[in-house]
Amino acid sequence: MVQANKTTTMRFNGEMSVAEATKSIREKTGEGGADHGIFLPPIPGKTTGRWLKDDRTLQYYDLTSGTEIHYKKKHRPLKIRLLDQSIRTMLVDDSQTVAELVETIGEKMNIANPEEFSLQVEGRPEGEWLNAAQSLHENGVPDDALLILRKKFFYSDQNVDRSDPMQLHLLYLQCRDAITAGNHPTQKDEAVNLAALQCQVEQKF
Repeated sequence: MVQANKTTTMRFNGEMSVAEATKSIREKTGEGGADHGIFLPPIPGKTTGRWLKDDRTLQYYDLTSGTEIHYKKKHRPLKIRLLDQSIRTMLVDDSQTVAELVETIGEKMNIANPEEFSLQVEGRPEGEWLNAAQSLHENGVPDDALLILRKKFFYSDQNVDRSDPMQLHLLYLQCRDAITAGNHPTQKDEAVNLAALQCQVEQKF
């Protein structure tokens, strides 16, 4: 087991839950707290890293004698770029799935319908979304990655909360960029009207 840059050899019963193993580590080392968990580091070329779930047993993860695990904080700062190019840094639970992270981000940014948004990794193809059911590590996202928050699901205009300024702001920017990039073809008269509106927006700022 590795924790705080120290390596310690410990013996566990495979039938122990991850929560019980975490508690045992905390009691034996006197370090960590409720925000600490067990992380299984990646094996280059074979597996991605992942956090072990508290309600699973160690045997479930097929841990064998000599397996290296990391005991560390789950919370870490995450950098997120919005479509207005601003960057927000938020403290998040690294063990959460992408869907749970987006919900947390939505709450912190006062976005009314966070389930309609998802995350992408800057530098990867724009159409490549992270798997919502997996954590960042399981998606192969490095710790220093910059993530982009985008709206993924579009239902109808009726589902847009007009009283939610942040949602309207992000939705407008994403639609604007999709049109100017040619991803959403428009008629000439529509393009002219949109360009006129954009000129008014830019003049205000």
